[in-house]
Amino acid sequence: MLQKNNLKIAAYLSFAVFIVMLVDAVFYYKERMLFADASHIAFQAINEQKLQIQQYRFGSFITQIVPVIAAKIGLPIRWILMAYSASFNVFYLFVAAVLLFGFKSYRFLILYAFYWVLVTTHSFFWPNNEVHQGVAYMFLLLPALINCGEKQRPFALPVVLLTVLGATALFCHPLVLPPFIFLWVYLILEKEHWHYSKKQTIVLSAIAAIIIAAKVYVSKKYAGYDSNLLKGVSDMHANDVLKVFSSPFAKEIYRHVSMNYWILPIISLLGIITLLLKRKFLLAIWTAGCALVYFILVCITYAGYMEFISESELMAGIIIATCPFAFLTLTLFKEEIGMVVLLLIFMSRYSKVVESRSQFISRVDALSQMLAKMKSRGITKAVLVKKEPYTEWRWMVEWGFATETALLSAMIWDKPIRQFVVLNPGDLEKRVPKDNKGVMTCYDIWPIGKLNRRYFPFDTTSSYQVLSYEEFIK
Repeated sequence: MLQKNNLKIAAYLSFAVFIVMLVDAVFYYKERMLFADASHIAFQAINEQKLQIQQYRFGSFITQIVPVIAAKIGLPIRWILMAYSASFNVFYLFVAAVLLFGFKSYRFLILYAFYWVLVTTHSFFWPNNEVHQGVAYMFLLLPALINCGEKQRPFALPVVLLTVLGATALFCHPLVLPPFIFLWVYLILEKEHWHYSKKQTIVLSAIAAIIIAAKVYVSKKYAGYDSNLLKGVSDMHANDVLKVFSSPFAKEIYRHVSMNYWILPIISLLGIITLLLKRKFLLAIWTAGCALVYFILVCITYAGYMEFISESELMAGIIIATCPFAFLTLTLFKEEIGMVVLLLIFMSRYSKVVESRSQFISRVDALSQMLAKMKSRGITKAVLVKKEPYTEWRWMVEWGFATETALLSAMIWDKPIRQFVVLNPGDLEKRVPKDNKGVMTCYDIWPIGKLNRRYFPFDTTSSYQVLSYEEFIK
């Protein structure tokens, strides 16, 4: 109880982080929803009016249900996108509220806030990542299990919670596995908050292991994208481990840590030192070892570094690296000092998110200007052929233009809808519809009849005009 009281104000500060994120999610909904994956999922959910579960990540229903229901009841596109953007952060705020007001699990709430602030900049504008939803389910599950143990609930309850929430969390993304395994063992080794007998612990651990094995099996056997992620790990050799620390991805991490994420190694090191000073050597070894393993796995799995994606790939490692600081180090501070430390951390990191906003605002402005140019030239559907990658701004992420521009055009009530895509010359033959009855999406060609004509009245009288990118810009 002393630790809980000591962290109470710090926990309320952490809760405020989730409120701020929700406000920003609503205010910057265009910048988030008209960007890559979110536009792809939103476009398909609005037209098909059903969930768009990918790679067996069924936990994503919690946010996808929003655009599906909103489209069914006929809300305007602008409201649908705003609600969809907010839905992610409403869910995360709900989890934070359960931790704060339900379980009074202050240290878990602080750790959850660390997950969201310590490396987040551009990744805030790429919300459609199931890692975050999986981590949210995990932060519901573990405090719930601890609460059941403390209250001596019937053992069937934690078994059910672990089976349902555990499967939902871990099936969201392979990156949820490392922090889950780390926290599971950490809580057992810590002992102070783990109120299950040895036999009960074995049963719960066996259930967790079965869920983990099932996730790995399904990902390798049936989920193509996840299978590729796990391939680097399964094919790993000792020589690969030695090369990790000098790999291009590792060097980019070093560079961004020195420029942007420098708070993360500081509080991680403080946490390890605290464990050592408290003679919790096993926990210190477990934390340092898991953090190192996570770093190696990420560097082996991923190659190119792009902030909005790579930050999301690093975020699960934050849980491992900063757990001792959140769980132990902060409890040793006076309440006022802990509050000041967290306030400085949160304000410093929020300023980084603010700095990244202008790039995404400029991105939406650029798309709007392109659509305006199409309107002035009487073009409804355009394919812009570009031989070189988009160099003006590397986060343009051209593959999403098909749905981004269609949604943006629908937001301003264009009739007919205007849309453009950017393709390489080699993709024209397989990607451009052969007649005026097909519409391009991010990966496919849809028949015009598949579209929800209420929202997307595409031009059916003309085919896509193929122009050179440079010609169109001029």
